[in-house]
Amino acid sequence: MASISSPMQGSSSLFSLLPQAVVNQTNVQKVLNSICLITRVTRSAIEAFLGRELALFDALVGEEACHIRAVKVHELSMRLLQDPTLQHALQVLNTKINEVEQKAMHLLHRPTDLKKKENITMGRYLQMHGMDIEVSADLLFLIESRLLTLSKIDAGGKDRTDCATLQKMSGLSASNVSDLVKHVQKHLSELSVGYIQECAEQKDIPHIAPCLDEGLRSQVPCFFALDMLLHRMHATEQPLLIKVVEKEGATLQEAQTTGKKMHFLFHPENGFFHRKEDSSLDTTAVVVEGNCLKSTEHPCFEEKMAGFAQEDIGSVILANAAQHTQYAGQKLTREPVDLPGLDSYKQMAYAGGFSLTNPSVFCIEHIFADTIRRHVESI
Repeated sequence: MASISSPMQGSSSLFSLLPQAVVNQTNVQKVLNSICLITRVTRSAIEAFLGRELALFDALVGEEACHIRAVKVHELSMRLLQDPTLQHALQVLNTKINEVEQKAMHLLHRPTDLKKKENITMGRYLQMHGMDIEVSADLLFLIESRLLTLSKIDAGGKDRTDCATLQKMSGLSASNVSDLVKHVQKHLSELSVGYIQECAEQKDIPHIAPCLDEGLRSQVPCFFALDMLLHRMHATEQPLLIKVVEKEGATLQEAQTTGKKMHFLFHPENGFFHRKEDSSLDTTAVVVEGNCLKSTEHPCFEEKMAGFAQEDIGSVILANAAQHTQYAGQKLTREPVDLPGLDSYKQMAYAGGFSLTNPSVFCIEHIFADTIRRHVESI
C-alpha cells in the first residue's frame, strides 16, 4: 500500500470512499469505474487546493453545517500550504493515482479474474492489483469535500444534489453515483461532527460525546458549533470576511438584490475580531455572506453599514446562529451542554436586525472559505 500522508497526520485508504465492501463478478465493473472517478476527483482536489481555490471545497452534504467545513478547510489551507514538504507529497500522490487509474482502466477492458460467486474484500482486491493508496485524514477530508462540491448545483438560489457532473467524469450510472455520494456524505458529516468535538475538547468542554459521537447531522447544534468555531478561529488566527448584500422586498425569501454590496475584513485579536483593511487580496479567509433587507425606517444602506461595522462581529454571528431555523421545530431538542447567552442572543438577533424575521441589518446566508480577491474585486 502506497502511503501519502506526510505532512498531514493520520491515514486511511483513499478508496474507503467507495460504498462497496466486497468485490465480485457482479459489481467489479462498477468498482473499477468508481476507482477511476475517485482518482479524477483527487486530482481535481489537489489542483484546487494548491491553487488556493478554497470555494471549490464548499461541500453540500444534506444538512446546514457549511460553517464547519468552511473553518476546517481554511484551517487546513493556512497550515498545509505553508509546509515546504506538501508540494512534493502531492506530486508523489499524483503519480500514484495516475498509475492506479491506468490499472483500473486496463482491468475494465479485459475479462475479470474473479471466479463465479467469489467475493473478496475491497482491501484484498485493491492489494491484489496494487491499487490501494493510503492518504492522510486531512487530505481525505479535502477530497470528500471536493467530490460533494462537484455533486451540487444552484437551483434557483438553493443548492441541491445533482450527480450529472460526477457521472460525466465516470462510466457509472446515475444510481451508482448517487450511492457513492450518499456514502461520502455520511462520512464527511461524521468528520465534521468530529471536528466540532475536537474544537470543544480544546476549549475544555467535557461530556458532549453522547450528542456528537453518533454522527447525526441534526445533532450538530448551530449555536454550539459556531461558538466552538469562533474560538478555533481565534486560536488559529483565521481572518474573517463579512460580505453584505442589500436586498429589497416584503420578505427576505421574496427580495431581489438592489446591486449594493459591502465587505468588512476582520482579524482575531485578544478575544475579539478587529477591522483590518490592509491585507493582501490573495489572503484567504472564512467568508460569511449575508443579506440586509432594505427598510423604510433606515433606507440608507451605507449609513446602516457604518453602524454595523462597529458591532462585535462575533456576537452578530452568534445572534444569527441562535435564531437558526434548526431551533424552530423538532430537529433539535437540546444543546450538548448548557451554553450561557443563547436566550439573550436570540433577543439580540431580532432586536438588532440579525434574524430571518428581522433581517434589516445582516442575516447570514452562507459560510465558506475563499480568497479575499474574489469578493473584494467583485464589489
